[in-house]
Amino acid sequence: MNNKEVFDNINNLYSQYHFLYEKQQENYVQYKVAFEREKNNLFLAVLKLYCQNNNSKNWDFVDSITEEIDAALEKFPEVLKKNQDKKKKQLSFSQYVCVKINNRLGKEKSIQIAEKNNGGSHISEHEARMIRTIKNEVEFFKNYDLTETELIKEISLRRGIGEKTVRKYLKLTKCNRKLIDAENGSKPSYLETPETEFLNNKEQNKKAELLSQVLDAMERFHDKSDKMETQVLTVHLLKEYKDEKKDAVAKECDFLITHKSVYELLKNYQFIDKEILVSFFEDMNYSLKTDKEIEDDNNMKKGAAKHKWDRFIEKMKKNNPDFE
Repeated sequence: MNNKEVFDNINNLYSQYHFLYEKQQENYVQYKVAFEREKNNLFLAVLKLYCQNNNSKNWDFVDSITEEIDAALEKFPEVLKKNQDKKKKQLSFSQYVCVKINNRLGKEKSIQIAEKNNGGSHISEHEARMIRTIKNEVEFFKNYDLTETELIKEISLRRGIGEKTVRKYLKLTKCNRKLIDAENGSKPSYLETPETEFLNNKEQNKKAELLSQVLDAMERFHDKSDKMETQVLTVHLLKEYKDEKKDAVAKECDFLITHKSVYELLKNYQFIDKEILVSFFEDMNYSLKTDKEIEDDNNMKKGAAKHKWDRFIEKMKKNNPDFE
């Protein structure tokens, strides 16, 4: 089975398990055997995801994995209800249990390998906590285009840890990750949820490819002599990053650093208003121009900015059916 089929199977087994769990509450004797059978099937399906063969190093942590599966079965219904009450995105059981197991393995493998790297010496709880902290920060910034120096600076600012200390534990984190990947046969990092790794990479690659195609098309159809159109197109594009900028500011990250690749890509296009682009990425307090402000700048009537955007999109769609 491929990854999606594996996760679908786990979620189907959970649905059967939950159905029989409720039935067992009504009639224990009648549904006991069927309930235990489905529970075992579910345990085996999740366990197989992490211990795919007899030589897997994850067998060293099988007790921890089974404990997390048990805990997930107990807590997932409550988590699901809270998500529904708050109208959050639907969460599957496979996502929930994988996150819990990955976090547990991350902590235990981190300590185990750190102790090996330390000549077998015991790692203190403080050192283990620092390793986990830096590892989580590396995971947080994994999709950002950062050099090692920039990464150290961002982690230092976010966590209030000296750059020298960050560098020390970052080195150990890298060593741990390399060894763990080797143990797992170069599988995705145990800090990632297998589902999100599988789905997000596919989605991100598709998004990056589509963005490049859209920008190329906009460049072709843009009227280079139309200053207002340049402003309108730039503002509409940058609106897509407003929430990400807000999130970066809230987390005290340098937005220009975390989105350096996007900035570098956009500045290569002539239809992008460079003044708006630079202000948006470099000034954390900068707000994108409204339609009215663009219209005032260009001595145009109300509605002109929207009309220009609509006409441009209409032209784009007519000549690029795939963008529909």
